[in-house]
Amino acid sequence: MVDCWEFEDKMNNVNGLFSNGLRDNGISCHRESYMTVMDFNKMKIFINSEGENYTRDQWQELYDYFLDIGYLSPMNKLTAIQIKNIILTEG
Repeated sequence: MVDCWEFEDKMNNVNGLFSNGLRDNGISCHRESYMTVMDFNKMKIFINSEGENYTRDQWQELYDYFLDIGYLSPMNKLTAIQIKNIILTEG
């Protein structure tokens, strides 16, 4: 069984992976936009860098975990989709 919280901690330590929705003047678009923007390039780099640390079954567990908690934040659902697109749909 994979430690999903450890994966979350690693992911949250990537500077700039998640950020706030900001207007051109730097002010937050909305108070609920806190950490609701994903840098897809950084996510791809992060997932690829973690690729060898998990088996395919563990990646499936991570995908299922983030998909199941997708109702908590759009970032969870996007993380699941990125895992699926980058790792699980590979050859």
